[in-house]
Amino acid sequence: MFFSGGPISYLSCMAAVGVGGYFAGAAILPLLGFTSSGIAAGSWAASWMASFGGAVPAGSLFASLQAAGATGASVNIFSMFGSVSGFCAALTAPLP
Repeated sequence: MFFSGGPISYLSCMAAVGVGGYFAGAAILPLLGFTSSGIAAGSWAASWMASFGGAVPAGSLFASLQAAGATGASVNIFSMFGSVSGFCAALTAPLP
């Protein structure tokens, strides 16, 4: 069973979430409003950007997504490793 825990299910989760997220990120970013020409007006990204009050913090998740959308690149796989690893560890942990 996938959710029973152990190294096999953990590695399966890492592969599915990590690789799938890496390739799907390039397709999803423009749908959210992170385009190569900047933030799309009226998009979800524009609403999120407005919540910063005009000053997006350097190094924030928003700044990373904005840079990835502007360059057409996916988010750096090494920067998302910690999030994917934590998600998979929680998902595949054996239940008491």
